[in-house]
Amino acid sequence: MVKFRGADRTESHVPLYEILSGRKTFITNSLEKGMPLPVIMDITTHKYQRSFKRYLKITDEFKKREMEKVFG
Repeated sequence: MVKFRGADRTESHVPLYEILSGRKTFITNSLEKGMPLPVIMDITTHKYQRSFKRYLKITDEFKKREMEKVFG
């Protein structure tokens, strides 16, 4: 990420989840697009599912699609 203050340029490295619209949004959208939970947890630096779970929102549309995959 690059920021400018007047003519001074500051460059820093920021985790991907901070650049996106929000941690909860990133996690929910990634899950809905089919990204496996372990990959999402690695990107967001979660070690335990218990702490990860508070950021996870499973939408009704996602539940419906998953049920249709399994039961047709």
